[in-house]
Amino acid sequence: MVTARGIAKWWSKGQPISFPTESFAAIGKGLMPVIIFISLAILFQLILSYTRYGKHCYAIGSNEDAARMSGINVQNHKILVFVIAGILASLA
Repeated sequence: MVTARGIAKWWSKGQPISFPTESFAAIGKGLMPVIIFISLAILFQLILSYTRYGKHCYAIGSNEDAARMSGINVQNHKILVFVIAGILASLA
Protein backbone atom coordinates (compact mmCIF):
# COMPACT_ATOMS: atom_id res chain seq x y z
CA MET A 1 0.00 0.00 0.00
CA VAL A 2 2.85 2.35 0.79
CA THR A 3 4.39 1.63 -2.60
CA ALA A 4 1.13 2.36 -4.41
CA ARG A 5 0.75 5.61 -2.50
CA GLY A 6 4.30 6.61 -3.39
CA ILE A 7 3.74 5.85 -7.06
CA ALA A 8 0.51 7.86 -7.04
CA LYS A 9 2.27 10.81 -5.41
CA TRP A 10 5.12 10.60 -7.95
CA TRP A 11 2.69 10.29 -10.88
CA SER A 12 0.67 13.34 -9.80
CA LYS A 13 3.80 15.31 -8.82
CA GLY A 14 2.32 15.81 -5.36
CA GLN A 15 -0.75 17.65 -6.61
CA PRO A 16 -4.25 16.57 -5.58
CA ILE A 17 -6.26 14.96 -8.35
CA SER A 18 -9.90 15.96 -8.50
CA PHE A 19 -12.42 13.43 -9.70
CA PRO A 20 -14.41 14.21 -12.87
CA THR A 21 -17.52 15.88 -11.56
CA GLU A 22 -20.31 16.51 -14.04
CA SER A 23 -19.65 13.85 -16.66
CA PHE A 24 -19.18 11.08 -14.09
CA ALA A 25 -22.04 12.21 -11.86
CA ALA A 26 -24.43 12.13 -14.82
CA ILE A 27 -24.19 8.33 -14.91
CA GLY A 28 -26.03 8.04 -11.59
CA LYS A 29 -28.78 10.54 -12.34
CA GLY A 30 -32.02 10.36 -14.23
CA LEU A 31 -32.83 7.43 -16.45
CA MET A 32 -29.25 6.18 -16.92
CA PRO A 33 -29.22 3.72 -13.94
CA VAL A 34 -32.43 2.13 -15.19
CA ILE A 35 -31.01 1.74 -18.70
CA ILE A 36 -27.81 0.20 -17.32
CA PHE A 37 -29.79 -2.20 -15.12
CA ILE A 38 -32.10 -3.34 -17.92
CA SER A 39 -29.16 -3.79 -20.31
CA LEU A 40 -27.22 -5.88 -17.82
CA ALA A 41 -30.29 -7.93 -16.88
CA ILE A 42 -30.93 -8.79 -20.53
CA LEU A 43 -27.25 -9.54 -21.14
CA PHE A 44 -26.93 -11.92 -18.20
CA GLN A 45 -30.24 -13.61 -18.99
CA LEU A 46 -28.96 -14.31 -22.50
CA ILE A 47 -25.66 -15.59 -21.09
CA LEU A 48 -27.40 -17.89 -18.62
CA SER A 49 -29.90 -19.18 -21.17
CA TYR A 50 -27.81 -19.69 -24.29
CA THR A 51 -24.19 -20.34 -23.32
CA ARG A 52 -22.40 -23.38 -21.99
CA TYR A 53 -21.25 -21.28 -19.04
CA GLY A 54 -24.85 -20.47 -18.12
CA LYS A 55 -25.91 -24.10 -18.32
CA HIS A 56 -22.97 -25.03 -16.10
CA CYS A 57 -24.06 -22.38 -13.58
CA TYR A 58 -27.56 -23.85 -13.48
CA ALA A 59 -26.11 -27.35 -13.07
CA ILE A 60 -23.87 -26.26 -10.21
CA GLY A 61 -26.78 -24.48 -8.54
CA SER A 62 -29.03 -27.53 -8.84
CA ASN A 63 -26.61 -30.20 -7.64
CA GLU A 64 -22.97 -29.36 -7.13
CA ASP A 65 -21.81 -32.96 -6.71
CA ALA A 66 -23.58 -34.13 -9.87
CA ALA A 67 -22.10 -31.20 -11.80
CA ARG A 68 -18.62 -32.08 -10.55
CA MET A 69 -19.10 -35.73 -11.53
CA SER A 70 -20.27 -34.73 -15.01
CA GLY A 71 -16.96 -32.97 -15.66
CA ILE A 72 -17.72 -29.36 -14.79
CA ASN A 73 -14.91 -27.53 -13.02
CA VAL A 74 -17.04 -26.30 -10.13
CA GLN A 75 -14.33 -24.34 -8.35
CA ASN A 76 -13.43 -22.23 -11.39
CA HIS A 77 -17.08 -21.52 -12.14
CA LYS A 78 -17.73 -20.44 -8.55
CA ILE A 79 -14.73 -18.11 -8.61
CA LEU A 80 -15.90 -16.53 -11.86
CA VAL A 81 -19.43 -16.10 -10.50
CA PHE A 82 -18.08 -14.29 -7.43
CA VAL A 83 -15.81 -12.10 -9.60
CA ILE A 84 -18.80 -11.10 -11.75
CA ALA A 85 -20.86 -10.43 -8.61
CA GLY A 86 -18.07 -8.21 -7.25
CA ILE A 87 -17.85 -6.24 -10.48
CA LEU A 88 -21.60 -5.72 -10.54
CA ALA A 89 -21.58 -4.70 -6.86
CA SER A 90 -18.93 -2.09 -7.65
CA LEU A 91 -21.23 -0.66 -10.32
CA ALA A 92 -23.97 -0.26 -7.75
